[in-house]
Amino acid sequence: MWNVASIPSPLKKNVIHVWKYRVSDGISSMNDHLKLLSDQEKQRADRYRFEVDRERFIISHSILRILLGHYLGQEPDQITFSFGHQQKPELRDYKRLTFNMSHSEDYAVYGYCLDYDIGIDVEYVKKDIEFEIIARQFFSEKECAALFSLEKKNLATGFFNCWTRKEAFIKAIGDGLTFPLDQFAVTLKPGKSPELTELKSAPTSLKQWSLYAFSPREDYIGACAVNGPVSTVNYFQFEKS
Repeated sequence: MWNVASIPSPLKKNVIHVWKYRVSDGISSMNDHLKLLSDQEKQRADRYRFEVDRERFIISHSILRILLGHYLGQEPDQITFSFGHQQKPELRDYKRLTFNMSHSEDYAVYGYCLDYDIGIDVEYVKKDIEFEIIARQFFSEKECAALFSLEKKNLATGFFNCWTRKEAFIKAIGDGLTFPLDQFAVTLKPGKSPELTELKSAPTSLKQWSLYAFSPREDYIGACAVNGPVSTVNYFQFEKS
């Protein structure tokens, strides 16, 4: 599923590129990663209390810039961002190329496409959290019913299937957690295709959305949401050349 690459192939219309990167692989070249960030990004990195979180921020944002640089034919440190609705980052000088990123523990993931809104999320699967309490607070009634119908052994997978798919969707629309999470629903059953099944605010737009699930490695679950038709999703593992 994951093709190892250091340089992206050209991005075409209706094709999605999803990348993964193991953040700990970048620790040895931390200074090189730091040099690629803007002053604003460096300030954000310095706000982290723990060094491991600071390092993860620096490396994951550096890889974002490196990949964008390949797509755009620009130096990574010369890329400039603007911020749209709810401060969602976008390219200042080339609006057609859309992107999103997420990181959890030791993995960062990135989604790139042309012309469509895109959101991506990845989560490390924790099995010692209060699934029912969190689900009843953030999931729709339909999602809660589906989650609680699962066998106990599938509960964690079902929960994080739902969480990452919902997170990817709200990141794609740019609303973050300001969008009511109980106003839309996704599939979550392990083995069932990811799908947006309900959108109360705009039910007729359901068919516009494409939803995909993936796993960077064991114990991680990811999802990507795109507001447009998709013909192909290509998955890459980034390795610096």
